[in-house]
Amino acid sequence: MKKVLFQIFTDFDSTITPFDFCTKIPLLKSYSQTELEKWNTVSKLFGVHYQKSTERLFSQLPVACTNENICSILKPMDDSEEYGVSLLQEYQILNGLTRQQLCQFALSNIQQSNELEFIRSVFSNPNILHQTVYIMTTNWSQDVVSTSMEYIMQPNKQNKEESSIQTQFEQFGNQMLFNNNDVCVGFTPHCTTSKSKLEFFKAHANKNMIENRITIYIGDSIVDVPTLLHADLGLLFKPGHTVRKLCNVLRIPILSVDEYTKRTSNVLYEVDNWKQIQKVLERFQ
Repeated sequence: MKKVLFQIFTDFDSTITPFDFCTKIPLLKSYSQTELEKWNTVSKLFGVHYQKSTERLFSQLPVACTNENICSILKPMDDSEEYGVSLLQEYQILNGLTRQQLCQFALSNIQQSNELEFIRSVFSNPNILHQTVYIMTTNWSQDVVSTSMEYIMQPNKQNKEESSIQTQFEQFGNQMLFNNNDVCVGFTPHCTTSKSKLEFFKAHANKNMIENRITIYIGDSIVDVPTLLHADLGLLFKPGHTVRKLCNVLRIPILSVDEYTKRTSNVLYEVDNWKQIQKVLERFQ
């Protein structure tokens, strides 16, 4: 029996990590009163805009959707994500952070994850084949992502029982810009919307149309829904009220991952932890 090759695409914040790193920015450096006021202003402005975008989304939703029009339906939420990026740039919220601060912060937090054992198992199980694992994230720091993933995979470097296809990682995210002293002076946005995530997924999934390959996407937010629907197995991670409401209105079933048997169009599967993800992958062995 041939082994299944999994092509895994996953979100990062609140999926691999237990929270959104962006909400922890004030913990990364000692904010002056002025900087703290700027951060509070950005948080309030984004919160108001996000609420209005959500209201606009649900006021104009059709009764159903297709894989072709889902991104256009979610345009209000994409606009909100882009607005959040513009606020970070306008108020220079990330400026002054050092690369060392980011890496240390990422490491200290990923070490405390109570799901670390199961995340490692998904990405480094010698009985599960991977070609590449793609981290698709709106996280603003590739250093945060790479430091976290290097720590997750560290035990596998000493594991003599490696997969016949070595797991590699590729990032699609936003990129902070640093000066010669490794101090942040801004950032360049790349991955901010449902459309940008879906386009990346399609481009990389279509490059590897091989036998016994299954594409999996793991995401938790509204902007992840289009990519979740395009994957062979779309895993909705700890879905909140807004995502559930969206799927209910658009008649997109959210089933327990235990019910997954084969690829079904326009169906999402709910998972609450990485242990469940590990188990569903092992069922293909």
